[in-house]
Amino acid sequence: MRTLPTLSALRHTLAGLALCLGALAAPGAQAALTSYTVTGHFTGNTSDDATLVAAIAPLLGAGQALSLQLTLDTATAATGVTPGFGATIYPAVTASSGRFAGFDDATSSGCTHPSDFICSVHIESGLGGFADPDRVSVFPAILRSTALEAASGLGRLLSLQAMMFFNDFGGSAFASDAPDLDLSTLSLNGWTGQFGVFALKDTGGFDRASFEFSVDSIRLGAPDDNGGGHRVPEPASLALVLLALVLLGLGARAQGARRAG
Repeated sequence: MRTLPTLSALRHTLAGLALCLGALAAPGAQAALTSYTVTGHFTGNTSDDATLVAAIAPLLGAGQALSLQLTLDTATAATGVTPGFGATIYPAVTASSGRFAGFDDATSSGCTHPSDFICSVHIESGLGGFADPDRVSVFPAILRSTALEAASGLGRLLSLQAMMFFNDFGGSAFASDAPDLDLSTLSLNGWTGQFGVFALKDTGGFDRASFEFSVDSIRLGAPDDNGGGHRVPEPASLALVLLALVLLGLGARAQGARRAG
């Protein structure tokens, strides 16, 4: 005949669960991941390789919408300083995806091996004024859209990067170059965007076409967070739910045993 857990045993079990929860919820126990949703639109301004611009410009014309999702690890360590720019480099971008001009099939090559200008964030806390402004440069993962490649008619593989740049010439945006600043609090007037289209050459190197975009909004969270969508519980929250279920089950068994006795 099986015996029910004693009160002492239950206390020890709950103490162990509490320690596990504390480890899950403690700062630094997991990466400090922050997600953003950026919306914008193409301005029609282009530059760089004329042939590539001519092929892509009709597809990314003025007013076409762009949406970018970013996940940053704000606990990442700095890797250096941008030459000639003075900004601290963080390999902070852990994931990115995008939808633009009706092309919704863009996939990321990932951020397993970030570089100074891929999957990274550059942050400079200036002294204020026009000579040394606060700056942020965001370089997401490289994307690829086979639909865009087909629509271009070029018959070439295209690598895509929706880069974002912030300049605050008033020097009032933030006071340090740490990566934990909230991008959604920075003035939209300070943001500019550049959608880079890169095509490898047979002889080596690549052609590049640049398409400027305006940033219309930056908000915390993935697209489903503000639309009534389902959010996946964080590990600590999930553990709390499991603990509650365990307690309910043990309580029901204890009540049943008392009634049977």
